[in-house]
Amino acid sequence: MQIRNQRIIYRIQGVLIMIGLAALSCTPNQDDPITCVASPKTDAALYESDADWVEVTRAELLTNCLDIQFNYNGCTEDAVYSLVFSEKIVDSFPVSKFARLHLLQDGDCNNTYAGTIQVDLSSIRIPDTDRVQIEIDGWATPILYVYSFN
Repeated sequence: MQIRNQRIIYRIQGVLIMIGLAALSCTPNQDDPITCVASPKTDAALYESDADWVEVTRAELLTNCLDIQFNYNGCTEDAVYSLVFSEKIVDSFPVSKFARLHLLQDGDCNNTYAGTIQVDLSSIRIPDTDRVQIEIDGWATPILYVYSFN
C-alpha cells in the first residue's frame, strides 16, 4: 500500500513538473511582433498648436520603440496622428523631453475610436547621455528611454 501511494505521488509530481516546464517554454506570439515604423516629429509650433482630443490609455517602451494606445472622439477611424516632441529639453537627470499625440481629423462627431502608434525613438537621443525621460501629455507616468551611446 505504501509503495502504491509513493508511485501515485511520483506520478503527480511528474505531471506537475511537465506542466511547469510547458508553461515556462511558452513565448509571446512571434507572428504578431510590434512594427515600429513611425518617426516622431520635433516641432515647437506643431507641439503648441491646437489638435483634437486624445486620451492615452497605454504607453509602453519596447527597446527603441514606444507603443502608445489611445482613444479619441471623431467621425472617422482614419484620423491622422503623430507623436510630436517639443524642442525644449529640461536640464535634469535624466534630461526630459515633452511629447504629445497630435491628432487631426475632419468632422465634429462623438464616435469614440481607438488607435495605436509605434514610434521609433532613436531620433530623439540626446548627445553625451544614455537616457531621456519622456513626459507624454495625458499620461501620468514618465517613460524612461535608456539606450547606449558612443
